[in-house]
Amino acid sequence: MYGSIDQNNTKINFLEPVTATLELLSEIDESFNISCHTLDFPEQCERLLPTNSIKVLNINIRSLQKNFNAFLIVLARLNINFDAIVFAECWLTDISVIPQITGYLSFRTSKFINKCGGVVMYIKSCWSPVFTELPLDEANCVLADVPNVFSILGIDEKGPQLFHMDPSGTFVQYDAKAIGSGSEGAQQSLKEVYHKSMTLKEAIKSALTILKQVMEEKLSENNVEVVTMTPASMFHMFTREQLAEVIKDIP
Repeated sequence: MYGSIDQNNTKINFLEPVTATLELLSEIDESFNISCHTLDFPEQCERLLPTNSIKVLNINIRSLQKNFNAFLIVLARLNINFDAIVFAECWLTDISVIPQITGYLSFRTSKFINKCGGVVMYIKSCWSPVFTELPLDEANCVLADVPNVFSILGIDEKGPQLFHMDPSGTFVQYDAKAIGSGSEGAQQSLKEVYHKSMTLKEAIKSALTILKQVMEEKLSENNVEVVTMTPASMFHMFTREQLAEVIKDIP
């Protein structure tokens, strides 16, 4: 999602230079599946995004210090749990203080090119990103590297199977596995509560209870996703209403 902050109306303008951006991306890779929409209100954005996609918001904020509070209002109205938020045209100086967003790690460029320059990037802290400022002559550029560590869940003739893969390509089968920020404590808690006769309902409640213990922000249906895979229903992602119903019973 790409746009700019309207300083007078605290709205996001999704039209500004979208056309040029789409043309550039299509030249890089014709397989890009990109759509452009004109929206009247931020609340309309949520229905356009797939629930299981990586969500990145890119904003020309035109002074981070001046317009950050206006952005927070728009962000609340968007009601989207973004994985990454990128600000361009931040108007950074050597003494600029970068505001923080709960649940995210931030990085700012240090190279001064002109008074309108500067990039600030926020990535979900659970991704444990590694930030690098790239040495370009006439532009500010940030690389956020997310370690290629993930888990694979699937079903075969033996039933549901869970594997964990590290960056080297080594994979190990688990009954219960935690990854990401705070995973060491979470993994220990999983070992204490997991047993092979555990029901799906018990597993969901235990996983969310442990997640609540290690999260920096309050657990809610807006900052967590739950997916189950069973022979009966196969892949099922919980709706926000279903999440809220489960979370209300978490101690």
